[in-house]
Amino acid sequence: MTRRPVGVTQPGQVRRGSLAAHPTTRISNMEELIGIAMAIETEAVTRYRQLAEAMRRRGDADTARAFEDMVAEEEGHIGAVRHLADIAGCPDVRPGDYVWRLPEELNASWETVSGSALLTAYRALSIAVDNEQRAFSFYAFIAAEADDPRLVARAEVLAREELGHAALLRRWRRAAYRKEREAGRKAGMRASEAIPETMPEFEQALAGMEAAISACHAGLAVRMERLNAPDAAAALRQLAGQGEASPATELGDACQHPDCEADTPLALLIAAQRPLEELADLLERAMVESPDEAVRAAAVGRLEDTVAKIALLGRLVDSLPPDAL
Repeated sequence: MTRRPVGVTQPGQVRRGSLAAHPTTRISNMEELIGIAMAIETEAVTRYRQLAEAMRRRGDADTARAFEDMVAEEEGHIGAVRHLADIAGCPDVRPGDYVWRLPEELNASWETVSGSALLTAYRALSIAVDNEQRAFSFYAFIAAEADDPRLVARAEVLAREELGHAALLRRWRRAAYRKEREAGRKAGMRASEAIPETMPEFEQALAGMEAAISACHAGLAVRMERLNAPDAAAALRQLAGQGEASPATELGDACQHPDCEADTPLALLIAAQRPLEELADLLERAMVESPDEAVRAAAVGRLEDTVAKIALLGRLVDSLPPDAL
């Protein structure tokens, strides 16, 4: 009977961090397992570097350092796998030769986070957690099907390492979640815990959040003008519903979020994204959880509009000159 390690999804079941189907890859020797491991670890290093750069550009130095720590961790594992390759007599194994044998979900999960308009620290870390769990599932499948006891033992070691990575990332994710929730409370724009169940409740909840967002963006536009960033200021005024011809006001200075006190255009654009991301979270939950079909349908359209606004701010971030960072 084929062994099935604890924690591996049964066929036909799909959950976050698991594989959608039983992998077709069958590992028959140590060289193949080493090539698979090197492909997984090398891809992880590349992606964690990308995430570190993205979070640092967004002004989130803490999360950037966390991903840089993961780069160092994964590079250490690559060194260990290369040492194993030397011992096994296959020092010339190239990870690129084995990428195609990895489960589709491993690459798809990374692509989900790259370039996302909603790339918060919590979202980035959530994707990283899911990917480490998928890598664990893949190694567990390999261990379950291998005939060679040496392959079973090595695959189980690799699986435990991926679980260790996932546990570390979960701790960072919890910290990011608490930080974002606390920031939302200070800004007075925290999404309600309860999903609106009727259209009047939905409209009331959105009206309150959108008014706070508009006031925040108006105040950030004033700060942008003081920093001599007219294009960003005009975009924020447009998002606030003021129009380019509106005189400079202090409408948004009531926003108490600490990020809104930043002194660079980049940091202020990131601050402008945060309340929109919180609104998007509420709309995403309403789309799935609200018992009212009208609320679910309305949430779809409002989410599209909100994501478009976040994407606009993201394009402004990308267009900033180096001296504005």
